[in-house]
Amino acid sequence: MRTAVGIPLVRLRQWSRQRVAVAALHGESVAAAAAVAGFANQAYLARTARALLGRAPASVKGAGADR
Repeated sequence: MRTAVGIPLVRLRQWSRQRVAVAALHGESVAAAAAVAGFANQAYLARTARALLGRAPASVKGAGADR
């Protein structure tokens, strides 16, 4: 997969789950969004969000509220 798209499959899966979690954050708690997206727990979602987005899930949830 890396040769086809330039990044490892594991990273693609993380981005996919992260995208689902961010979408779920607008109507759910962080823990519920983690479960919906397939993360093992809220802490794993938080670590992944910080690694991929540079932000905590709670700050992503608040970002869409004022739009």
